Amino acid sequence: MPPADAAPASSTPAAPDVVVSPAPPGAGLAPAELAVAAATLREDLAAAGFTVDGVERVLGPVASAALHREQAVPARRALRGRESDPAAALAALFLLGDDVPRAALDAALGRTGVDGARRLGLVEAAGAADDDAVRAVVDLRPYAASDAAGPVTWWLSSDLGELATGRRLAPDHVLGAGGASLTLAQVTVRTPVGRVLDLGTGCGIQALHAARHARSVVGTDISRRALGFTAFNTAFNVATSTVPDAGVARPGTPIELRAGSMLEPVAGGRTPCPTTSTATVGGRATTSCATS
Repeated sequence: MPPADAAPASSTPAAPDVVVSPAPPGAGLAPAELAVAAATLREDLAAAGFTVDGVERVLGPVASAALHREQAVPARRALRGRESDPAAALAALFLLGDDVPRAALDAALGRTGVDGARRLGLVEAAGAADDDAVRAVVDLRPYAASDAAGPVTWWLSSDLGELATGRRLAPDHVLGAGGASLTLAQVTVRTPVGRVLDLGTGCGIQALHAARHARSVVGTDISRRALGFTAFNTAFNVATSTVPDAGVARPGTPIELRAGSMLEPVAGGRTPCPTTSTATVGGRATTSCATS
């Protein structure tokens, strides 16, 4: 017997799902407008407790561990009926892909609100009433780490995964910071260097880390959507990233983004030898790498 949500048997092959990937967040905003909106949103997320520790708090250890294994049911149970808790509302929205009431998100993002999040390309709203549903357009999750320059607290955007959407990944899907990316970020040597190449930058996590210990960072990707996510994540996070430089904190290094396959975007230039971590999306190999 098929499960309750299975499609009825048919002699006609089912048409494949048509998935239209959303534009990367911040795509329609001028740089100055994006910088202001990103700074406001960062403050709202921090005030809401939507951090790594905050998510662990609202989920609890069991549901949190299950979510790391891509099991959403315990997390949904832990968050059910807790829309008034800002961190819980944001976790349900961005990590699980669940709808939340407009009033709950307005309260969670005090200054940004639903309208500001929509202008940034993060959510879509069903209407203007308090109980109308708001749905995430992208995955936005807190990230915390510590390197030679000190601790970081960032928020990384990427495409929503299968756990949140319930459907297969699109061919142009942009991955978030998964296990391979996190391992690479942890093992990369962070001694000060002149130039770092992030080949196949994806959502830009390696480039963001590299900006804390290099004078120049170039991120390349064959996917212009990936470059769009990296551009947003850079604007969203680099302003908060500081690097010790002769005892003085300076802003994180700007990240130059170039479109193209493999080493084509940096052909003719001198680059360090990269280390790579590869992942496959929809049968297409993508590479995320950083060098030091």
